[in-house]
Amino acid sequence: MKKSALILALILAVTAPIAAHMPPPPGGPFPGGPPPELVLKDALGLSDGQVATLRDLERARAEAAGALQRQVEAQQQALSAALSATPPDPGAVGALVISITSIQKQFGQIQEGFRNGFLGLLTDEQKSRVGFFQGVETALRAAGALHQIGL
Repeated sequence: MKKSALILALILAVTAPIAAHMPPPPGGPFPGGPPPELVLKDALGLSDGQVATLRDLERARAEAAGALQRQVEAQQQALSAALSATPPDPGAVGALVISITSIQKQFGQIQEGFRNGFLGLLTDEQKSRVGFFQGVETALRAAGALHQIGL
């Protein structure tokens, strides 16, 4: 029982950071709504060429993240097997944890590359609008927090 709890805790500790770097699922917060590219086309005044480039960037990000996810899953299976050994080899377990952590960092690099690619295709006016929308998003989160504490 204690060993199972340790294995579960270790796997969760290693895998939880992945979610922070993964691209959002298709459909966004409002599944069934228009694709994000079309919403951004209208909101930012994107050209058809910019929309096509955005789609290419999204596709490349999804492919790269999928490949990394498969690597993480393989490493997690190896970690689970290493932890199940009697007795577990601390060196092997440590090497696998380090490997998984290294792969997880690559998710952030993929997202940063996507972000830079997206911002790189925008005009200055479009970048300004993105900044405005991000400010509104921050304000909405703060308003939600205020609401949660009763203000």
